[in-house]
Amino acid sequence: QLKPTSSPGINALHDRAMAGFRGAGITLNAKGVEEVAAMASVPSAGWFIVARLPTSEAFATVDRTQHFLIKGAFLSILFFATFASIGLYFVFRHLFSAAAQADRMTRDELPHAPLAVVRDDEVGHLISAFNRLLVKLNDKQDELKKIAHHDTLTGLTNRHYLSGRLRLVLAQAQRNQTQVGLLFMDLDGFKHINDSLGHEAGDEVLRQVARRFSAVVRVSDTLARIGGDEFVVLLNDLGDNAEETLTRVATQCIDALAAPFFISGSVCIVGVSIGIALGDGQSSADKLLLAADRVMYQAKKTGRGRYLTYKL
Repeated sequence: QLKPTSSPGINALHDRAMAGFRGAGITLNAKGVEEVAAMASVPSAGWFIVARLPTSEAFATVDRTQHFLIKGAFLSILFFATFASIGLYFVFRHLFSAAAQADRMTRDELPHAPLAVVRDDEVGHLISAFNRLLVKLNDKQDELKKIAHHDTLTGLTNRHYLSGRLRLVLAQAQRNQTQVGLLFMDLDGFKHINDSLGHEAGDEVLRQVARRFSAVVRVSDTLARIGGDEFVVLLNDLGDNAEETLTRVATQCIDALAAPFFISGSVCIVGVSIGIALGDGQSSADKLLLAADRVMYQAKKTGRGRYLTYKL
C-alpha cells in the first residue's frame, strides 16, 4: 500500500534524499522517533529505496558495550581504590603509630624516647631521622637544665638549684623529724688575688677551691657556689650528733684550703670563713640561709679562717 511521503521540513534527511542525496544518516521520522536511514537509487525505475532502523535497535550492541565498559571501569576503580587504601595502610601504619607517639610526647604523656624502626624503608628512614632529632633535642634540654642549675665556672650547683633543694630538704626533715645544717662559706684573701693577678687567675682559684670542697663534702650533701667567692654546703638528714657533724665538715673545708694554690707561676694563699646554721623542719629556707650568712660575717670579723654556729 502506497502512502504519501512526509511534508517538507518534517524529516530533514528525507528532504535531502528527495533533492538527490544518497547515503546514510540519523534523523527523526514523522512520529519523532530517531532512526538510522540509508538511501540507494534504482536507476531502471527512477526510484530510490530507503532502509530505516530505530537507533535504539541499531546501537543496542554499542549501548550494551558502553554500559559494560562503564560498569567495568567503576568496579576496577573501586577495587583499585580499596586495594590501594589497604596497601597504603600497611605501608604507613608505622608512620601513623609514630605520629601518635610523637603527639603524646608533645603532651608529656610519654617520655621523650626514640621510636621503634620496624622496616628499613622510606618510613623507617623518616623515623630514624626523627629519633636523631629527638636525641639532639634531649641533649639540648639537658644542657639547658645544667646551665639553669649549675655554675658555669666551677660546675657546682648554683643559687637557683640550692633554693629548691633547701625547700625539699626542709620538707623531708619535717616528715622524718631530722635536722638540717647549712654552711655559708666566704673566701679570705680572694679579692687580693683578683686585684693583683687578674680575673683569670681568680677564676682558676675558684675552680680549684670547688674541687677541694667537693673532695670533703658527702655525696648526699649539696655543694653550691651562689656568687662571687661564696659557697654553701647543705647537709640533710642530720641526727642527734648534728652539731658534731657540721663542725667536722667545717673543719675539713678550712683544712682543704690550707695548702697554697699555684696560679700562673704565683703562690696564692686563700682561706675561708664559715657561718653554720642548724635548723629543723620548722625552719624556713630564707631564715636558715640568712642566719648562716650573718654568723659567717661574725666569724670573719673574729680573725678569718674560723667558723661560728647558730642554732635556729
